Amino acid sequence: MENRPDYQPFPAPASALPYASPQMPGSAQPPARRKLTWPAVLALYLLSPFIAEMVTGSTPLLRWNNPVGIILTTGLYGSGAILARELVRRRRLGWGNLALLGAAYGVLEEGMSFQSWFNPTWTPPADRLRFFEINWTFALAFTTIHVALSILSSVIVAEAFFPQLADRPWLSKKGFVGFTIWLGAVVAWLFFTYGFLLYHGKGYDHPPVSYLIAPLLFVLFLVLGLRRSHPRATTPDVIAHPAPRLWTLRGLSFTVALVFFVNLFFLRVLVPAPLVFTPIIIMAGIDLLGILLVRSFSKRSGWGMVHRLALASGVMGFFIAFSPFLEFKVHDTGITLVNLFALGGLMWLVRRTASFEAERSTRIAEGEQQVVPN
Repeated sequence: MENRPDYQPFPAPASALPYASPQMPGSAQPPARRKLTWPAVLALYLLSPFIAEMVTGSTPLLRWNNPVGIILTTGLYGSGAILARELVRRRRLGWGNLALLGAAYGVLEEGMSFQSWFNPTWTPPADRLRFFEINWTFALAFTTIHVALSILSSVIVAEAFFPQLADRPWLSKKGFVGFTIWLGAVVAWLFFTYGFLLYHGKGYDHPPVSYLIAPLLFVLFLVLGLRRSHPRATTPDVIAHPAPRLWTLRGLSFTVALVFFVNLFFLRVLVPAPLVFTPIIIMAGIDLLGILLVRSFSKRSGWGMVHRLALASGVMGFFIAFSPFLEFKVHDTGITLVNLFALGGLMWLVRRTASFEAERSTRIAEGEQQVVPN
């Protein structure tokens, strides 16, 4: 998402070696050892389903009582987030690429695995904006949610837990292949069960021919996400502006999430038939506005991990704020308890991240002073 030539939102390691630690000029240091990354991998593997399913209330705490379901859910979300991040880090791409890979993941989960795009019984009431046997409103909505929560927010939070490893890959070649095979196996199993077993005779017997649209969109987003864009020069006046305040970012992302879900759950069913395209136009406009704002903010001086965490916490904060209402409406789900835990974790992580970035800035400033000639 960042196009400034002197700034990389996914900064590459200082050395050409992918796991080398930066060294001060003129200092002789032993070769850096590869840092242990499996705790970070495990954290992201669990964070993605936790944020996307438990924090949002999509699958509340008390409904995580099926071991097979837990294995499949964590395998789908966790593997998808890990592989998307790994591809971006290995190729030294940007946050925009990660968002596109998040869109590919959204298609993989909703369009190809659970087939919620096609199944008319998935999310009542039936949407009026439906053609090629696809519910286009929910296709866009679910893809947006997976980009924002399943991938971007999960990666941001996981990297904030392990800031020393945030700028480098976490998997070996065998690990990458292993997670790819595991994700493929989970997707194949879900495709078969949701496409031919669970809803057979209940209104959805098998995927329609238009199912081919989902794999085509998946490949398209995957190719775009792996494509390296040419950076454009950023004008000095934009760089001179400081990054927005953290509470401004939190409030902005909270408000965007609020408008998005009000449009999805209320406006969509209230608009008259001639305005059937209005909700999906609003969602597309929200997506575009979010991309443009973050792209502009990330070019400003001082932008860093703590600002990305503020954006993610604002989106999660929407679900945290409304969790008591969902608890009251759905009854005995444990969502309020989960979100209180998430709130406490975010508050601790924000302070920890701010401290880490302050210490890093101090070390960089001291290092610059050491190399300045007398």
